[in-house]
Amino acid sequence: MSEFYSDTLWDVGRTLFLAFIAFQAYKMTRDYGEKAGRWSALLKGIAWVAGIALFAAAMMGNPSCEESGDPLYGGCEQYADDGYEPTLEQRGARFLFWTLLLGIPAGFGLMDSRRYATDPWRRPEDLKNRDHDVTNR
Repeated sequence: MSEFYSDTLWDVGRTLFLAFIAFQAYKMTRDYGEKAGRWSALLKGIAWVAGIALFAAAMMGNPSCEESGDPLYGGCEQYADDGYEPTLEQRGARFLFWTLLLGIPAGFGLMDSRRYATDPWRRPEDLKNRDHDVTNR
């Protein structure tokens, strides 16, 4: 198998994996929006997307040590990846990538949760707390 096909298969696999992650964000937000209401789903969705994106940005490119320096005081003689440390712009780009990858499908899933089409932003409990009968108008 040539290197071109190997790279192409890797790209296809990675793209399908990212599409699966985006679909799961859509599906989970849609299901939660139908169950708990859109406001609650919106707030939890924002918190989850921001949390995952912050974690991905924070864990990006920390250098790993291959040979320890002084055993008493620590330190590192040689890094595995030449001591690569990402810049703030690279961390911001990683945060933006994961925010968009998860946030856009989650937003569409939230808008697709159509349990109450006439008033989509109310909670499901609001229907139980009515003091009057709608059929006797």
